[in-house]
Amino acid sequence: MLEILKRNRLLSIAVSLLFVAIITCSIINFYIADHINQTDVIQTFSVIDSLPDGQGKPATVILLNGQSNASGVGSVNYLEAKSGPDDFNRYEDGYDNIFINFFSENGNHSSQSRFIKAKIGQGCTPDYIGPELGLADLLAQQYPDQLFFILKYSWGGSNLHTQWRAPSSRGDTGDLYEAFINFTTASMDYLRAKNYAVFIDAMCWMQGESDAYSPHAQNYKNNLTYFVRDIRRNLGEYTDDELHFIDAGIYDSPLVTEYITINQAKRDVAALSLNNHYFDTIDAGLTYNQEPEENPDLAHFDALSTLQLGYLFANQIIDILS
Repeated sequence: MLEILKRNRLLSIAVSLLFVAIITCSIINFYIADHINQTDVIQTFSVIDSLPDGQGKPATVILLNGQSNASGVGSVNYLEAKSGPDDFNRYEDGYDNIFINFFSENGNHSSQSRFIKAKIGQGCTPDYIGPELGLADLLAQQYPDQLFFILKYSWGGSNLHTQWRAPSSRGDTGDLYEAFINFTTASMDYLRAKNYAVFIDAMCWMQGESDAYSPHAQNYKNNLTYFVRDIRRNLGEYTDDELHFIDAGIYDSPLVTEYITINQAKRDVAALSLNNHYFDTIDAGLTYNQEPEENPDLAHFDALSTLQLGYLFANQIIDILS
């Protein structure tokens, strides 16, 4: 009995140390992201000619932005293990009517300045998927004859209070905000130069974990309000109506202490305009604690939940386009 008690105690200590290690790593990651050397943020973008002449064809443009769950940390291997072969083959082949230009983690993984078919392997590294996969999969099924372009600029661990800070917020404009505007502008100018009739219809925002601690959580509502307003102003020439802003709630991971405050701020901002939208990833049942099975990554959505996140964004866009 004494040996059992000792083993249980050692197991309890090991679990506690593991939890502390996870929390510590998360804090370190947030700190690193909060202290990005701003001179290292790439600000100049161009697009390599990779599309045929559009000949005036209309197309829908969707922005996808945020931190790591926007970049995507859903394992391709786990997705393959949990998907049927027909589904996975579809994800692997990609979609003939949906193209993406993506630039994640300051270009550590990108589409190399080209528009390519949306498919698996476009997350934070080629081994991962992001919500673009579910977004493309559902839109391709719903609109098989309609052309879509996804523009994804994202950076894991990045925050709204400094790095994505909008011009109207107090303090200097965030370098990620400026880079995002430059990336989007370059992509839109290319599409229009290729004779596509394009407007940005919606922006999908998956961010907030890096702001979910004091005092930044309490300022998130104001920062997000300015952020949405300034995006509509800075990208106004690329929209034919007020841009739809689709905001996803963050998870309730133990790594994120003030997720309730962040999600309430998102709800409050969504209530400011009919073109602001919010959905709750917790209510939707998205999980972050199943993969890898031996040591779950509590900081990111699991593969199937990353796919589902894209479906949730797509459902909002389908409602907008209907």
